[in-house]
Amino acid sequence: MSEGERETKSYILVRKPAERTCYDVLMSLTDGHLCEIYGAYGTGKSRLVHHIAVEAQNAGKRVIYIDTEGGLAEQHARMLKDYWYVGDEMDALEEAVAKARDMREGYDLLVVDSVGHPVYVNYVELEGMQDKLRAYQRLAMIFRDMVRFARGERGKDLGSRRALAIATNHPVSEFARVAKDLPPEEPLDPFGGQIHRVRRLILRSEPAGTWFRLVAFKARNLPRGVEVARFRVADRVTVEWRI
Repeated sequence: MSEGERETKSYILVRKPAERTCYDVLMSLTDGHLCEIYGAYGTGKSRLVHHIAVEAQNAGKRVIYIDTEGGLAEQHARMLKDYWYVGDEMDALEEAVAKARDMREGYDLLVVDSVGHPVYVNYVELEGMQDKLRAYQRLAMIFRDMVRFARGERGKDLGSRRALAIATNHPVSEFARVAKDLPPEEPLDPFGGQIHRVRRLILRSEPAGTWFRLVAFKARNLPRGVEVARFRVADRVTVEWRI
């Protein structure tokens, strides 16, 4: 086995050439599709996707970063050429993602941080099951438009170049664990569940000592639960891919 390669399990081989960016890795894993990174508050998701966006931008990629939470520090937001803060209103997020979809030929990466936040923070104020179902349907349409950014629209953009879309998200409420009688070690689903089944890759971010790790929750070519990467958040973000 050559230097820089090591076999961690029979199904996975680590290759970490220095020039490979996070964008390159995720493009390979998704084949130019949608990646969802979810996890509890404080598990480094925003800093990670900001790092991915800035690294891609510095490598010459064209990036749109849509922020619904406003959690990025001002100096981090200024590092992004196309940073759109839309707040936690669903209408504003829908419009921004639709705009990005229509601009897809000019960009390589779309980041939405976080896609579920506008529904998540307003969910308790929604009246009745119909309003809540409609909120989930709107979330599904946002995911759909993110896929159209990445892959184009069938019948219209068939054969066009592919891009990458990344959405951060939160897990469902801990009440779901009680309702489903899940054991403490069972990971919770991402918010919105499987209402929209187009996500090619879903990774869960969770603490791992002084690091965080990304674990495969849904992936076509990786077993569920396999560690995909580790990353550290300090003055700068350090990412170590395991695949």
